Amino acid sequence: MRNIKIIILTIFSLTIASFGGCASNRINLVDNGTVTIERVNSKKMLISKVSVYQEGETLVIKGKVRRRFSSGIAAGGHVDIAVFDQEEKPIKNITKHYASRWVKHPHASSFTVRLPLILSQGSVVRVAHHSGAHHENQGI
Repeated sequence: MRNIKIIILTIFSLTIASFGGCASNRINLVDNGTVTIERVNSKKMLISKVSVYQEGETLVIKGKVRRRFSSGIAAGGHVDIAVFDQEEKPIKNITKHYASRWVKHPHASSFTVRLPLILSQGSVVRVAHHSGAHHENQGI
């Protein structure tokens, strides 16, 4: 009976240790000073809780879109994300539509973008909100 307890404890310990190993290869690029975030809010919506981190060779940008309290019920929209190098030259532009979740979460919706990209020191990630569909003349 004692051997079974030791085996179960060993399996449990190895499982916990393997989860810790997965989390360690995520590098927060804002905390380590590699990236600066710029937010461009719209009249009705705010960009909040933006995080930028590296997972191996994948750049992950996450954030929330929150309505301003005075704006009433907000419709869906999209965020335009632009990534610039340290010389302010554009590296990547992407539009991400977010799902409007105002019924479950009346104050915020979230977005996540994954890009095959490794950023260098001094890079900038600019996130801008636009209501409605994306148009070609909309920029950041």
